[in-house]
Amino acid sequence: MDRTRTKERILNATVEIIQSHGLQNATVRKVAARAKANGAAINYYFGSKNNLVQAAQEVILKVRDKTSAIEGYRSPVV
Repeated sequence: MDRTRTKERILNATVEIIQSHGLQNATVRKVAARAKANGAAINYYFGSKNNLVQAAQEVILKVRDKTSAIEGYRSPVV
């Protein structure tokens, strides 16, 4: 598998786990299992679990910002 795909799988798995089970459940073992990657790949691609979590939080915030912008075009609820 290509390195970019592995990195994306790890990041996507982290985002999914954080969104569905919370940050405290985003363990290296769970992320690696969901991403079908070796746990060492997290350090290889992100340097640390903290860097991975930060990257995942940035993705979550970007999605949230885009969603808010789209919802901003809806009629306000009165």
